[in-house]
Amino acid sequence: MVKSPTSPGTVSDGEALRHRILETARYYWQLADRLYPGVLHGQALPAIRFDLGGSSAGQVQFTRRPRRIRPLAIRFNLTIARHNADTYIHTTVAHEIAHAVAVLRHGRQGLGHGQTWQHIMADFGQPAERCHQYDLSAVAVRRQRRFSYHCDCDTEQQLTTVRHNRQQRGERQYYCRRCHAPLRYRGPVSTASA
Repeated sequence: MVKSPTSPGTVSDGEALRHRILETARYYWQLADRLYPGVLHGQALPAIRFDLGGSSAGQVQFTRRPRRIRPLAIRFNLTIARHNADTYIHTTVAHEIAHAVAVLRHGRQGLGHGQTWQHIMADFGQPAERCHQYDLSAVAVRRQRRFSYHCDCDTEQQLTTVRHNRQQRGERQYYCRRCHAPLRYRGPVSTASA
């Protein structure tokens, strides 16, 4: 029988939170082993890391070998977990374990939030939601700079850093939504007007 994870509650101590996440990850890993005999092949729980930042709640890193893809590590965001402990510990941990199990069951076809992942989440008794709805006010989220572009009708358009860099490297050309003319670089947008 699989032991249930620790009971929910508010967690402010980082070590206690890490422990609860790890225990919950072990719980779902053992549950998957019981639900899908032979899928895990006695494989140990992937490494658990607490180094994820930004607005991502969790992430599974995979190793790609010539013929097989395997979960290498599962990363968790402690800042988000700390401010959303109860929900995070059950839904996000199950979400990431389900990704690892889906790939072990179906290889590359198990990647993403497709039917395999959704069925595993249902078997775990958790909602199969692709994105979290956590309050991110306490999270330092990286803001992209914006760059001003103009066209033949002199309409200003702002591109993010990623799009600006693609345009500058010649990988992509962006066009005005009104006149459909190619956009031309004007300069960085000042932070006061962004």
